[in-house]
Amino acid sequence: GTFDPLRPAGMITLGGVDQNLKITPIVYANNIYAGDDSSTSASYGVYVKGIFLTKGSVKRKYSGDDNVHPILFDATSFNAGGGTVIDNGFHGSILSSVAKDAFVKEWLDITGTAYSYDPIKLTLKDLLSLPTILIQIEAHMTSDNSGANKSTDGMVGSLDPDAPNDVLLTVPATEYMKYDRNARTYRSTISFESQSGTVLGANVMQGKVVLFDVVNDRIGFAHHNGCERAVTDGDVMGTEPPSDWMTLVPSAMNHTNITMAGGEDIELM
Repeated sequence: GTFDPLRPAGMITLGGVDQNLKITPIVYANNIYAGDDSSTSASYGVYVKGIFLTKGSVKRKYSGDDNVHPILFDATSFNAGGGTVIDNGFHGSILSSVAKDAFVKEWLDITGTAYSYDPIKLTLKDLLSLPTILIQIEAHMTSDNSGANKSTDGMVGSLDPDAPNDVLLTVPATEYMKYDRNARTYRSTISFESQSGTVLGANVMQGKVVLFDVVNDRIGFAHHNGCERAVTDGDVMGTEPPSDWMTLVPSAMNHTNITMAGGEDIELM
């Protein structure tokens, strides 16, 4: 659809998924915070099993033939404290430092520059050339995610032959690089400085439907295709993005749909 600055950037739906949304099949991750465990303060969490980097692109879905670089880290340490928290109320994402060295190394190999949290000047073309981050999440224990294509629709597929049904979140640079219009700079919102677990925030959820299925103790993810248009060379307009760049770049707007399953359908606009 066309971006309207006066329209809310997302929605909350209670009772299920709005069938009018243009989304890919929902794939489900295990909610490892489910149940009555009072020892954890978080309500929703997942187990991150892998992280990969691709060379550039703003693709919402892993095509199966992208050149990927695996980030090697100890998953048990990465998910310390009961797992990776899903918190769309937090703008950025804070990842465990156990993956930092490997991530920084692969980033340097792909881009030729050091990974940094500092503000940087980028043209739109530069932005689109930055790596896409792929996050592998353990699938729900009773779900085979059979409604999705294992190579295109949010599943790990051939990236992990031992767990092809795992969820795969695609996070392009348009989602993790925040633009400051006053300074005309970009800054990464993915941090690897946490010493006590990992939080995946709103930057990872942009352009996606997130289904908190409280009945089946699982969290569903799907890509939202309603606000996309292909980027062409003519869209690249110097250091500052064009005024309508949110309609030019998939996921550039914070379009997250949060749904709660298990009750009556109520949509909050």
